[in-house]
Amino acid sequence: MGVTRDGRVAAVTNVAEAGDQGKHAVGVQSRGQVVRDVLCPMPGSPAVVRPCVDELKKRLGGDFEDAGGFNLVYGHEGRRIVVCSNRSDAAMDLSWGGTPGHTWAVSNGRLGARAWDKVVLAERAVDVALADSVRATEPEPELVERMLRVLSLDTLPRDQGFGTGVEGLIAQLQKSIFIPVLKMWFSADPPGSFHAELCGLDSRDVEETPSTAFSGKYGTTKQTVLLFHRSGRVKFIERTLFDGDDRPLDVANGRTDQIFEFQLREH
Repeated sequence: MGVTRDGRVAAVTNVAEAGDQGKHAVGVQSRGQVVRDVLCPMPGSPAVVRPCVDELKKRLGGDFEDAGGFNLVYGHEGRRIVVCSNRSDAAMDLSWGGTPGHTWAVSNGRLGARAWDKVVLAERAVDVALADSVRATEPEPELVERMLRVLSLDTLPRDQGFGTGVEGLIAQLQKSIFIPVLKMWFSADPPGSFHAELCGLDSRDVEETPSTAFSGKYGTTKQTVLLFHRSGRVKFIERTLFDGDDRPLDVANGRTDQIFEFQLREH
């Protein structure tokens, strides 16, 4: 996710791709580079003039197709937002303010496919949180905490296991906004079989194997809230949930938050 001082904003989510032990999820180009290329073009490169799919594909060139599967959200503060993907021809074109009282969510699913349970939950939860915040005339810090609580909603089924194979895990992950720490691995009995289970927060018994996208530890590690004020002030809050050794951090009172604020140039 990124924001420029002239009001352009971009963010990507990966697209869940389970085939061949997750190897299709890893591309030649980094998904993070897509955000950088859109917002900060190299000298002499064309900038994205207007948020439309054709313009984005033209600007990104090979990066658009060569990255692992992603959904890209791009737009300009106060103008328009487009959502597109390199794994689907579907796209969304929205006004910045949208429809009053309505929220759109983007997940790790393919655009145009049936919305995941976590997407429906997120849209409803954000609508309720905003309405409650307005009703209570809350100051900004309380609004931020409400949004972070939405990102912490854990509805992952505990009594159904994680199905068979990577596809079964992805089906379960679609049901919860927050993902608790899981350990994942492939075994040779039978060959190539996939396993996943919840692990303790202090567990360090999972050997990282970066050759695939579905091995080692997995879960929600950071949460981000991005606010645009009518005055042109932008506030970016990122909360870190675990340290470098996978130990949970004390997030009370925003102790682990990174906060960046700046004023848009055009305001």
